Amino acid sequence: MARRVLVAGGAFAALALATAVLAALRTHEPFGAPTAPAQSEWVGVVHVHTVHSDGGGTLDDVAAAAREAHLDFVVVTDHNVWAGQRWQYREGSLLIIGEEVRVPGGHLLVIDGEDPRGRAPEWPESMLADRPRPDPAIAAGDALRVVAHPQGPGRPWLIWDVRHFEAMEIWNWDTDWRNDSPWDWLRALPLLPFEPTSALARLVDRPDSSLARWDALLSEAPIAAICSVDAHARVALTKNRFLPFPAYRHLFKLVRQHVLLDGNPTGDPDHDGDLVVEALRGGRGYCGFDGIADAHGLSVEVESGGTVAGLGQRVVWADGARLRVALPAIGEPTTLTVFRDGVVIRETSEATLDLELFGPGVYRIEAAVRPEALSRSLPWIFANPVFVDAPGG
Repeated sequence: MARRVLVAGGAFAALALATAVLAALRTHEPFGAPTAPAQSEWVGVVHVHTVHSDGGGTLDDVAAAAREAHLDFVVVTDHNVWAGQRWQYREGSLLIIGEEVRVPGGHLLVIDGEDPRGRAPEWPESMLADRPRPDPAIAAGDALRVVAHPQGPGRPWLIWDVRHFEAMEIWNWDTDWRNDSPWDWLRALPLLPFEPTSALARLVDRPDSSLARWDALLSEAPIAAICSVDAHARVALTKNRFLPFPAYRHLFKLVRQHVLLDGNPTGDPDHDGDLVVEALRGGRGYCGFDGIADAHGLSVEVESGGTVAGLGQRVVWADGARLRVALPAIGEPTTLTVFRDGVVIRETSEATLDLELFGPGVYRIEAAVRPEALSRSLPWIFANPVFVDAPGG
């Protein structure tokens, strides 16, 4: 009798697992058919590590994964070293070579900086506790400086003086997954062998604390937002062996940086790299969790006094203004939220919005998707703001 109970229990467990897998596959992402973006919209990923520091793959591996994910660019940021020549095309994708540097405030991504081989060694650990000013070698020049994993458990950012950086990571994969419970992973694991990017997407959470920090910074300076993969493709098993997880190609399909270029790419890596870096610096773009739903083609603009401003741009308040938003059509329930100076002023389930504004401020939007088979909404889009300035401000 006991044996029959055990057999029946095992069969029931197997059936439950199979049902969970089938349900997960039924909610296959990304939702929405891929659209052809405008020539000025490029898509890529930021914050990738290779074997030159603590990553598991070579630049060729990164390029192959970028090709599979249909990326226009990848920003490679190994620790305190350049993984290759400055910028280069491989497999049809532009590899922008930067670095991740440890400074007293935490970690910075440095893009379009100087060759690190001529820099002094890292700050010693004893100095980090004293919170001295950031390394002047990093603060100098025209490099784009991005605060890395500001809420990360390993080394959160300490110095929030906006003179020392131009952008911040508002979402970081390596930070986000550490906040997930065993139950979250159990719900994602059945899907992992079949749809690995979709499995990772189920672990994505809204980065509440980072977004609150970003909103506060935007009242001081136009700090750009970036969502990063922080891809390593490496989980150490022993001293000399590792598991290439999560794979570059899976993370490259999960969250991507959409940038609106101020000019047309020519195929010259220096020219095209400049376009990408300046779009990142100027907040001309948005984070899209494309592994959840295709985010190509988002439109956000503010019109005031006959002048129109898009993401990362400024317009002067002229006795009224209107915010117009059009989300990509994906065929799933969405929520569009509008923030002014960090406060929610509108939330709607409509994919388009034409909203009369009632004063100057920093206006940004978020969008979320709620697949019918899931019990919660998933983050989809975090857009950089449009700045509406007071007259004479």
